[in-house]
Amino acid sequence: MLFTKLGKSPSSGPSRNWVRTSAKYGLTEGGNSSAFLSVTSDARAALGDERDRDTVEKRFQLAIKQFEPFDALYSKLKGQRLQDVAVLGDELGRLGVSDNDQKTAAEVFTANLHFLELITETAGAEYVRTFEEVLAQMAVGTNAEPADADGQDNRPDITPISSGTASQSGTNGPALHLDVQVHIDASASPDQIEQIFASMARHLYGREQ
Repeated sequence: MLFTKLGKSPSSGPSRNWVRTSAKYGLTEGGNSSAFLSVTSDARAALGDERDRDTVEKRFQLAIKQFEPFDALYSKLKGQRLQDVAVLGDELGRLGVSDNDQKTAAEVFTANLHFLELITETAGAEYVRTFEEVLAQMAVGTNAEPADADGQDNRPDITPISSGTASQSGTNGPALHLDVQVHIDASASPDQIEQIFASMARHLYGREQ
């Protein structure tokens, strides 16, 4: 029934590989010869709202933490530039992955990092983010104040300052241009992050919430 809905043959190579792989990740129970396939509780948790912290943590657990070579390699790469597949394969080999599986494992590891949004691009190069950064970014996003019942946005009216655009209007004097970068520690709580932006509004714009 499942493969009928997917429009795939249950006996095809890709279908059989999907069943084996999903079982290895702890997402399904049952093999290629089983009459039924069932979704595990871990899979249900991982398929939750992508904005939910528990969902993101479960995905990280399933994609990286549960596999020792992946977890060890990720711990080594955090904050570093992402290497190409060949180099990652060699690293995984030193972590116990067999020669025949190194290239595939490196490709899967890289794909998992991208899926978890643990890759960021800087100056044309890809770098590996810490998982704490991802969680902190989620905290900032979910801490935003919702719109009022009439659809009005209740957040402070703060216009971002961007390079080359911020100037004092209505004067003939020299324009003042500012670039503002905010670096927030991954351990910062939602309340602390809110205080940071409230302070920016007060000191940069002279506005009180």
